[in-house]
Amino acid sequence: MCGGGEDRRREAEREAERRQREAEESAARRQRELDQQAVARQQQLDQLAAQRADTARRQQERRNQLEVQAQGQIAAQTARGVELSRQHDLRISGMREQSRREAEEISRQGEVRANAIREEGRRKSARIKTVGGAVSSSLRAMGIQQPVGPSAGQTRQRDRKRGAANKQAEMRRGSTVTRGPNLSI
Repeated sequence: MCGGGEDRRREAEREAERRQREAEESAARRQRELDQQAVARQQQLDQLAAQRADTARRQQERRNQLEVQAQGQIAAQTARGVELSRQHDLRISGMREQSRREAEEISRQGEVRANAIREEGRRKSARIKTVGGAVSSSLRAMGIQQPVGPSAGQTRQRDRKRGAANKQAEMRRGSTVTRGPNLSI
């Protein structure tokens, strides 16, 4: 009986070794599969990382392009603003110069008119003085007194006649008769 137990024990050891080998092989197979999956996942992750890096690089390039474009636009707008300011200043100075010239022209024309009016006044005054002086001196030389017309007189009141009232005033001066309320004396 002793011999049968030993065989069973050896058989059990062999069976245990076989199961151990199968378990190890299964574990090794499972490990290889897991390693292959890990390698595949790592490749996918590397591919995604490369895509992300490429996308980030393109986005950075686009951002740089947009910044350059924006800086160009800012520079162009600044230059345009400076040019418009310069043109505005030129227009304003031109308007001021034109206004100054117009004011000078108006002033000059006013002086010319004032001088012309003064000269005309002097000529008329000189002519009047000359004529008046000549007439006065000739009258003095002739010793003739100037005739004086008769002064105004009032007509006597007449008797009123019966009938329509006569309300017109009558004035005699020299040989003329003036009727009505307006008198020129």
